[in-house]
Amino acid sequence: MNKPLALFSMLFLLIVLQSGCSSSKQSLSDEFNADTDYPYMFHAETSSALVTATENGYYVLNGNYIYYADKQTMKPVLLDNRPDYSCLISKEKSEENCNAYVANVGPIHPKLLQYYKGKLYITESHISKKDASSIFQLVQLDLDGTNRKVIKTFPHAMLSGIAIHRGYIYYGVTDYDVNSQRKYQVLRLPLDNLSQEPNVLYDGQFKKGNISDIIPYGSQVYMHEFTDKGYRPLRYDLATSTLSSPWERTDDGFASIGSIHKSKLYFSYYYPTVKGNNADLTDPRSLRIYSSDLKGEHIQETDIKPTSIISLYFVDVRYSYVRPAWFQLKRAKDIRNEMTIYKNNVVIQNVDMTKFSSTQQHFVGDDRYMFINDYNDDKKTYTMYILDKNEIETGKVTFQPFIESPMHF
Repeated sequence: MNKPLALFSMLFLLIVLQSGCSSSKQSLSDEFNADTDYPYMFHAETSSALVTATENGYYVLNGNYIYYADKQTMKPVLLDNRPDYSCLISKEKSEENCNAYVANVGPIHPKLLQYYKGKLYITESHISKKDASSIFQLVQLDLDGTNRKVIKTFPHAMLSGIAIHRGYIYYGVTDYDVNSQRKYQVLRLPLDNLSQEPNVLYDGQFKKGNISDIIPYGSQVYMHEFTDKGYRPLRYDLATSTLSSPWERTDDGFASIGSIHKSKLYFSYYYPTVKGNNADLTDPRSLRIYSSDLKGEHIQETDIKPTSIISLYFVDVRYSYVRPAWFQLKRAKDIRNEMTIYKNNVVIQNVDMTKFSSTQQHFVGDDRYMFINDYNDDKKTYTMYILDKNEIETGKVTFQPFIESPMHF
């Protein structure tokens, strides 16, 4: 080979290799990309995403079943178009012949339904016949529910949150080491190489601690950690590979992320009190809603109006939504169970929330719909409700039942 040709060949090979390397690098932009990013707006607290959107419709995980709703009609159908399916009849029948069925050993285990680059991804869990332990799996399937393929099994470890974000899966595990000592971690694996050893983002520091939430956003991964004394948020910086705990206080206040919107984090503090004393519900320090940048810096008190007890709140491009913490309403007196919707700090409507149970999972949704997933213990059913945000300014908007499914764990 002559010298010019050899140099050209080497240069061409170098360009190809560099292109391959750059295409595999993870984007570090903080701009949300619907094609590659975790759908944080559909994240259900202590679980994972229960709804995922494509250009044309929504996929919804309600209990143990996946549904699809076209955006034009919003009429949900089971993700199984075969005429002879046996979905919804029983757990056993669904396991035998239902493309829409998602196996799960119990309602408290994390669930994931996520669209990513033309495929759907779900988590399933099963009971091991060998030792009765829980086995968690990540499953890939086509958009019509066919061609299921287990792409990752997490043996022995208990999952505590999972998300797909920009080519990687992020997941929390609780397991036991060779000395039978309990440990918990947050790990990362490339989606195209799930057989390699995972990268450890965080090794749990507390004897009784655990990770309850994992929410990737932009160039960071947020986590919610229960400690031996309470809880705290964690932030892993993907650009610098460093871990921090935002908004730490020296006055015993515990913080957690309330909402994420437009590269801002919204949060508040909780101050526990002695057992039997309800002062924690109305502590003035807990009735302030703050914002910060994505690093947890530049903290400011917002003008979002809380309720008269500790509140939950959501923010989107048009409105802010505030409601009393429903899991504390039994301790509070004369507090209306309703969600107040604000536009530019002006009340638009109060939405009655009394029909929902204490096990509800409420998430802000996208620009069009807000969602609540609720479990009815008497009927043994799951119901997904939606609120049409385009109807808010009529003053008559309510949460409407969208999907009802039997509980088949």
